[in-house]
Amino acid sequence: MEYFLLCSYLLAQGSIIEPGNWGRTLRLYSGDKNMNMSNPYKEQIYEKVRQDNFPDKPSRLECLFLCETIEESKLFKERNNRIFDLIYKVRLNDESKATFRADWEKVKFVDIDSIESIAHEYWSGVNISRPEILTLSSVEIIDLINS
Repeated sequence: MEYFLLCSYLLAQGSIIEPGNWGRTLRLYSGDKNMNMSNPYKEQIYEKVRQDNFPDKPSRLECLFLCETIEESKLFKERNNRIFDLIYKVRLNDESKATFRADWEKVKFVDIDSIESIAHEYWSGVNISRPEILTLSSVEIIDLINS
């Protein structure tokens, strides 16, 4: 099955993208006063909800994020102001690795009182309007779709 990956790097056909970069970058946050700590804080809550209630789902900190369609990729790029990202068509290298279909609109920072309930809804995998695929598989670049 083919998916779509957003990435800001120029990559050649056949390049392999390993999972886990989002978690790697979050671990680099230092708490410096000039850094926006909302992403690490939000992801910490999502990870705790996953570990406590959905441990069979792949961790957002250890996976790759893919879109199912080119249209969804373009919408994600636009709504998340990912102006430097390119869109690649990719395929999973190991379809036996854990994957999970979620809703990328449910990964947003909201008021502190509702973030945990939204994380529960995200991990439940129901009522998906903007699908994203989380996978622990690496992917191979098939083609550059949008530059």
